[in-house]
Parts: sequence; C-alpha cells; structure tokens
Amino acid sequence: ASPLPGIDVVFENGEMLVVDKPSGLPAHGGTGWTDSVHDRLKRRHAGAFVPVPVHRLDRDTSGLLLCAKTHDFLRAMHASWPGLTKAYLCWVEGEWPFSGWRTVVSELAKTQTGSGEQVVSGQGKRAVSHVHPVLSRAGRSLLLVVLGTGRTHQIRVHLADCGHAIVGDPRYGHGGGLLLHATALSWPGHSFFVLPPWRDEFRIDPCRAHDIDTILA
Repeated sequence: ASPLPGIDVVFENGEMLVVDKPSGLPAHGGTGWTDSVHDRLKRRHAGAFVPVPVHRLDRDTSGLLLCAKTHDFLRAMHASWPGLTKAYLCWVEGEWPFSGWRTVVSELAKTQTGSGEQVVSGQGKRAVSHVHPVLSRAGRSLLLVVLGTGRTHQIRVHLADCGHAIVGDPRYGHGGGLLLHATALSWPGHSFFVLPPWRDEFRIDPCRAHDIDTILA
C-alpha cells in the first residue's frame, strides 16, 4: 500500500487501517480545518471507498486511530465499540496518590464558553475512567487510563477534577502541548500498542512497554 504522508501506519488489511495519529492533526475535518487524517485518506484512496475513522481523538491527542475500509467493518465496530479496550498514557501534574487501579466516575456535559466548547462535571452523562500509575518523576506522574465510557474530553476533565491536570492541557490545565496518547486498542483477535513520541523529561523508555502490558493484562 502507498504511504500516508505524515502519519505512521501501524496495521492495514482489506477491512481496516490503524494509524498512529500525530498530535495537532484532527481525525476529521471541520470548521476552520483544511487538513485531517480523513482528508489525507481521501487523497490516498482517490476514486475508491475512503477509509473512515471509526472513532474520534481530540486534535491534540496522539496515538492509535482505527479506520474502516468497508461499510461492513464500520458498522460492526460501531456496534461493538463499547466492548473494546481503549487505553491512554498521560503525564499529569503532581504525585498521583493511589497505587493500583482507581476508578473515577462523574457526570459530564458539554457547554459553550467564550473560548469554545468546554466539558463540565456534575451534570450530563455518566463517565467512567479507570486509572493506574506507571511512574513518578520530578513532581509529575505518568498514568495509564482505560476508558469505561467515551465522553468528550473525559480523561482530561476527570484528571483535572482529581487535582492532577494533564501536563500541557490548554483547556483544563496550563497549556504548552497536551501529553495525552492513545497507546493501546484491542478486541478479540486484535491488539495494537504504540508508545508516545514524547521527548526529554517526558520520554517513555521502550522497556516500560512490558510494565504497561502487565498492568493491562
């Protein structure tokens, strides 16, 4: 298959395409955006069925994005999506105070502010996140988060509400570059894992992949 400019292809067969989306690139096009994963797929698959992202990742979130290459696969994945394992890595401010798994539950709702869409807790739809620490370094913590639900900005709001905003979060923290990465995606018969591309003090050593895999097991 031909390459996908600027995007690493993790896996591809006749029914699906799994890519490692870079931070800053939207999954879908929208108002004010002329470039997205979907737009690049259109150029790569001109004249054929254009692969469609099965789910969404925030523009500033990097990591695994599953795209359907057939209508049947798209319908099947939408039907089974709640049962998939979806795990994220993120650096947060401060020392995470718990060991082992911790479940965060709240109601989340979208609201419009002067700076755009915001998600607030205390009302709306139930949201569930399962959080496990991986390591602490220099007053920050690396967390593994497995989604129990898939609400907009769910991980970002849950962790900010816990007093541990994601490092670089421009909306719920202090800005500078969101360190949130979709690291693992699996369902029966398929399992994908990619480490984030973070550098310097935020770099994740590849040897940590075993630790993360053990936590997810």
